[in-house]
Amino acid sequence: MEHYKPEFYVEEASKNIRGFVKANNDKLWDIFIPLIPFIFGLNLLDALVTGLYFPNSRMGFMGGELLATYFTMVLVISWHRVVINGPDHYVPMNPFKPQKHELGFIGMGLALWALIVGVAYGVSFFLSPFGAGMTLLVLAVSVIVLAYVSYRLCFYFPAKAIDKSITLEEAYAMSNGYLLKIIFSSILASLRVIALAILASIVTMIIVKIAMPTLQTPSVGNQMAEFAKSLPMMLYFQPILSVIGVTAISNYYMWAKSNQGQIAS
Repeated sequence: MEHYKPEFYVEEASKNIRGFVKANNDKLWDIFIPLIPFIFGLNLLDALVTGLYFPNSRMGFMGGELLATYFTMVLVISWHRVVINGPDHYVPMNPFKPQKHELGFIGMGLALWALIVGVAYGVSFFLSPFGAGMTLLVLAVSVIVLAYVSYRLCFYFPAKAIDKSITLEEAYAMSNGYLLKIIFSSILASLRVIALAILASIVTMIIVKIAMPTLQTPSVGNQMAEFAKSLPMMLYFQPILSVIGVTAISNYYMWAKSNQGQIAS
């Protein structure tokens, strides 16, 4: 099977991304299916613990979800290799024997996520006495700025996935001019999947509501209902949307590598 050929313009890139993900659907599920028991089990643990011990908490117990993020990153790292190294030459990450560069990938991803979440909670906590309007304004600006910085560092991840040396400064400079292209090519490539995910979510909500009209243990039962509603997204649509986004980042990483010294416009 041919290697992925990166495209520069958004429309062509989105077509390339869709076509590549569709053509290598078997590789996606080869990587993801062995991870399902861990992602499923850890999120189920969250639902049970929240229902039993944190029924009135806004966030509930999130320990399982945080651990499940690790297995999602295994898919992301492996898919970067499918795109960059080729479907016939990639080596999937072994979640139980992570290598140093893979831990660097995961550590940076978690650090950026923790920074965004931490700032969001910090702003909400410290500015809440000044009113909802001020809190929302500062929160929105903070999250947008941090999301921008995170996207500008996105080329760090494909490089780390294939064990190439790169600094955060190099990743930031290399991504200059590609931010909007990555975002819009991902969105265009995802439209059909997003529409199907919304439809599936509505159908699942109806089925769960009919199947669970009365709950013997309200707190646990409600959490189980919410968990059941999340299954189509968690086990089917989320991995597809993830690899579409990964393919978009790898597309422009490969293009930028082959056109170093030129600024995208």
